[in-house]
Amino acid sequence: MKKSTIWSLFIFTIAGWVVFGETMISPVSTALSDQAPDGAKLYAVHCGVCHAQGGNIINPALPVKGSAKMKSLAVFTAYNRNPLKADGSKGVMPGFPVDKISDQEMKLIYEYSLTLPGTKK
Repeated sequence: MKKSTIWSLFIFTIAGWVVFGETMISPVSTALSDQAPDGAKLYAVHCGVCHAQGGNIINPALPVKGSAKMKSLAVFTAYNRNPLKADGSKGVMPGFPVDKISDQEMKLIYEYSLTLPGTKK
């Protein structure tokens, strides 16, 4: 199988999980949905697949840790609602509208993200 085919399948798998994750059976999301939401749980469900421990499996050069997107809650939220690359084009990361992640949940994720080792505000 070609490298580009494998990469495409990987990206589509991640995109499918993000888009349909709430309807898929997942031990992590099932176990976490029964408990009160907190930043660590929300991060695990919505961010952890691509950004484990504040990193970035898609582009390791752009981790959460140390990112300019962590400057403030407003910057973090704006980026996560409409994630665009530096040149203004759409990247691989999906947006998380309010119907997917509420403003309160976004705040909890942001606050948890600040606790990740190597993350600075």
